[in-house]
Amino acid sequence: IITNGNVEIIDGEQTARGNAGEYIVRDETMELKGSVILIKNKDVIKGERLIYSFKTGRSSLFAGDAGDGKSRVKAIFTPGSKNK
Repeated sequence: IITNGNVEIIDGEQTARGNAGEYIVRDETMELKGSVILIKNKDVIKGERLIYSFKTGRSSLFAGDAGDGKSRVKAIFTPGSKNK
């Protein structure tokens, strides 16, 4: 399943948004691409690509192209938030 335009995943306390997405049925994973933002409680992580597993509830966030030297995953963690 391919999605375009302001794609959002909401699962419990996590919300992820991106410009486009693809759901892989057999793996139960969703890949978001383009200006991805992941919010859990008060913590915020930004990157260009996210892979989310509906089986485990885990997210992997990636920067843009490795060769450009400018792309980074950026995170703001709030002390005292409930994240583990």
